[in-house]
Amino acid sequence: MTLDWTLIGLGLVLSAVCGFFNAVASGGSTLILPALLSIGMPADIAYATIRLPILLGSTTALWSFEREQLISWKSVFQLSILFIPFSLFGAEIATLMTTQTSLLFVRIAVFFALLFLFIRPQRLMKEYTDDSMKADPQSSMKL
Repeated sequence: MTLDWTLIGLGLVLSAVCGFFNAVASGGSTLILPALLSIGMPADIAYATIRLPILLGSTTALWSFEREQLISWKSVFQLSILFIPFSLFGAEIATLMTTQTSLLFVRIAVFFALLFLFIRPQRLMKEYTDDSMKADPQSSMKL
């Protein structure tokens, strides 16, 4: 796979569009992943590539939520006890998969990401107002 100026320009434009969608609807990865696959990038490398903007976006969101004092750190640490080992286990399994298996799981993940974009799960959160979340951070655990 060689890079030419057209491909670099397309990548920059697509990155800007995906950054916008990630900021607005958390769906930019559903655009960039098929684009990376279509230019011939292996599925595992393409998936790893889209992790960087997701990491940066998550870090920015964490910083913003912390500034607004919307994070119940006690809940975060309680959930981390469960999430961290399973995340490490999942990452280890991913390193053992073949490229074909990775591509299958990437396709499934993109399908579900698009599905969630269309059904807008934010509607399920309407009963929880921002003020009630601030008053009772444990209410998010129910959701």
